[in-house]
Amino acid sequence: ARKTPAGIYGIFFSKWIHIADGQKYKNNASIQRTFPSAVKRIFSFIKINHFKKTIMKDQTYQQIVSTLNQCAHVCNQCLSSCLLEEEISMLTGCISLDIDCAEICTVAATFASRNSPHTTAILSVCSIICNQCANECDKHGHMEHCKHCAQVCRECAEACSSYTTESES
Repeated sequence: ARKTPAGIYGIFFSKWIHIADGQKYKNNASIQRTFPSAVKRIFSFIKINHFKKTIMKDQTYQQIVSTLNQCAHVCNQCLSSCLLEEEISMLTGCISLDIDCAEICTVAATFASRNSPHTTAILSVCSIICNQCANECDKHGHMEHCKHCAQVCRECAEACSSYTTESES
């Protein structure tokens, strides 16, 4: 005989009541009928709210992925421009952080786009590296590409920080 979901819940909860209360409610038909219907309502409530949260999370992920990809792109442009400068020796810190920032942003975007449970941890690290890159690029603010990179990195760091703060609450 095929069991319906209500029948499965009824069996589960009648056994649960039996175990929890030492046969006190096992033969009480009203509890056996009420428990499964209450559980079905709770599960449907959880399913609906999970769906709403998933949609909201997907929209947030889309925004953060876009920000991360933009930051990686700008860091790569800054890196390329720094390599073309005459005094490259004074830009080694900037070049190094541009590489790190572009890489962590790319990794973070990948984690976020597939809804990884580790996204928050990666975004936390990403925020730190983006801020470091922005601070280094600010040292070379006379160069337009570094100035632009610093601005985009700060925006990305703020987005990552706000996402991690949202996720913790």
